[in-house]
Order: sequence, then structure tokens, then C-alpha cells
Amino acid sequence: MTRAIGWRMDDPRSVIVVTGAASGIGRATTALMAERNVVVVAVDKDSRRLAQIGTEFVNLVSVEGDISSQETIDRVANVATTAGRVAGWVNCAAIIPKAAPILEQPASELRQILETNLLGAIIATQAALAALIQQGRGGAIVNLSSVHARSAFRGWAAYDLAKAGIESFTRSVAVEYGALGIRANCVAPGLVAVERWYRQQEERGVAAAEEFEQAVLRDYPAGRLCQPVEVARVIEFLLGGGASYINGQTVVVDGGFTALGKESHL
Repeated sequence: MTRAIGWRMDDPRSVIVVTGAASGIGRATTALMAERNVVVVAVDKDSRRLAQIGTEFVNLVSVEGDISSQETIDRVANVATTAGRVAGWVNCAAIIPKAAPILEQPASELRQILETNLLGAIIATQAALAALIQQGRGGAIVNLSSVHARSAFRGWAAYDLAKAGIESFTRSVAVEYGALGIRANCVAPGLVAVERWYRQQEERGVAAAEEFEQAVLRDYPAGRLCQPVEVARVIEFLLGGGASYINGQTVVVDGGFTALGKESHL
């Protein structure tokens, strides 16, 4: 078979699926893909935001639904394969839980985190694989991980687990389907200045928000927060031909957060 080395920007038949497309990194990725000569299938459960991006970008097809639902994923796959050749699939959709010690999190909340952040990405990847294999031309899958996949953060056990699981699952996909020209990789951001960050900062008030931001930035050698488009550009690279031999990897986009050593106790 002919193994694709990545989607082509000049091919109007190419389709890129983006879940969690209506906000944050997903929205930035959708916007970046929409600038290319491809069809973007934008998936999100927020109907209002999804409708908004639908009016902003050309060659965009919106699909509303919860990505933890098999029914939603089946609809997405049908729309994507009908629209053209699926060249890439980006799983950005996730929920951010309220931090709490594991003992204080009810089973229903733990289940929701894992079903959306881990199982949702898994069943979406299954749909992507089916479409790519049927087309017989390879393609690229990019899953959104986090610095939470490699470090334990107090109050974030289920979220940490979900992101670690995504990285492990992505490596399995890369190993099992790499010979078919299908690449699977992860992008792992640190804290990103998405809508949630600005909303929480506004709730803190000016003085408290400034103090909190300075405290956060002490952990980031870059000296500033990451912008969503900076993660989207890495996703774009992993989808394309320039990353044709990158498979089963996680690219960390954290401004040096994970490289920074904490105070030594030697």
C-alpha cells in the first residue's frame, strides 16, 4: 500500500477532525487547520460556541455531541468520511475537574473524568483508525496529553491517570498500526492561557489575580504562560509530512516547566 507521510495543505479533499473544537487548544487548532485548504470537522458538546466558530471559518463542518458517547463518535466518523479523505484526527476534548483529594471524589465524578478524558479519546481513536485503514493511505492521530501524565499533582489523581493512560494508549496504537502508514503521537502542554484561566483570574480580583499569576510563573522558565496557538502549531506539525517518522511519541510544550528542578533538600 501507499503510505501517506502526512496531510497535504493543498489537497481540498483532506479532512481533519478536531474534538473539543469550540474552545481552548481545540479552538486554536481548528482555526489553524481552517486556514489550510482542508475540510475541518469540528466536534464539541457546547452548541453555542460550536455555532460561533461555524460562522467564523470556511470549510468547517460542525458536529455537536459528547465524545464519550459511541453514538457521537459514529456520527463524527460518518460526517468525516463523507466529507473527503480523513488525513488527520486530533483528540482535544476533555473536562477539567475541580481539584480534590482522591478520598473525597465520588465514584460518579471519577467515572466522568475517565469516560471523557480517557475512554472518549480511545473510542475516537478507534473511529479514526477504522477510517484511515479503510482509505488505505495512512494518516496521523494526535492526542492531547498533559504534564499531568508524568507527575503527580495533589488533588488531580483521576486527571493525572487519564492523561497517563492516553500516552500509553497512543504508544500502543503507534506500535500496532505504524506499518499501515498510521502515526499516533501526543502533545503534552503545561498550563495554557485558555478561557478557563482568564475566567478564574477575573473571579480572583485584580490584586489576587496578579499575585497568583506571578506565583505560577515562577514554575515556568519561559516567564509567561503558553498561548493555545503555540500548542496548535505543534499539533499541526505532528499531522504533517515534516513529522513523517515521528510515531508513538509525546511532545511536551510547557516552557520548561518539567525541566525545572525544585529546591534541593540535599
